Amino acid sequence: MKNEKPYFVWDGINGDLEEFETIEEAKEFIKKNFDDEAEGIHPDVESVFIMKKILNTEVEVIKELNSGLGEKEYCRIIFQEC
Repeated sequence: MKNEKPYFVWDGINGDLEEFETIEEAKEFIKKNFDDEAEGIHPDVESVFIMKKILNTEVEVIKELNSGLGEKEYCRIIFQEC
């Protein structure tokens, strides 16, 4: 299953990974969740960061028929730029 959302926020405080369509959505998520009007900015907010996906990975299954030995199957990883 490929993820089509190119931006991720890694929440190092809670150990969560959130997905976003735009970098602005990711920024707003951080502001909304870690900058509280009553309590201020979370002291560990520096462990929260935005990542951008640059590669997709895919597995290709390759099957070969070996004479007298039957079918042999192996896989390879394919990397595709986003």
